[in-house]
Amino acid sequence: LTSDASNSEARSQFEITTKLIETVKEAKNAYAKQDYTKNIELLSAIIEHCPWAITLREQRADSYLKSGDYAKAVSDLKATAKLIPDNTQAFLKISQLLYTMGDADDSLT
Repeated sequence: LTSDASNSEARSQFEITTKLIETVKEAKNAYAKQDYTKNIELLSAIIEHCPWAITLREQRADSYLKSGDYAKAVSDLKATAKLIPDNTQAFLKISQLLYTMGDADDSLT
């Protein structure tokens, strides 16, 4: 924008990025206040634009866990396991959650 203030695409992307940064701050505040429903809602909006944001997916998975929605937590953890090669921590957590959900067979794979 500094070199070409008339670039509408750059301006649009800059505005989206600015909004996403503010939404991340709101999500962190919601998480700190243990408002997991709001945290999930805010993080979901961000993840639509940044599907590769591993830390945000992990935080959303944790919020799903604390809200009792294990299936969605597993889904987010599986995504992080694919994004980080050899993510043994995610695989362990997925396994434990599947076992807790009563899916012992899948927890072993």
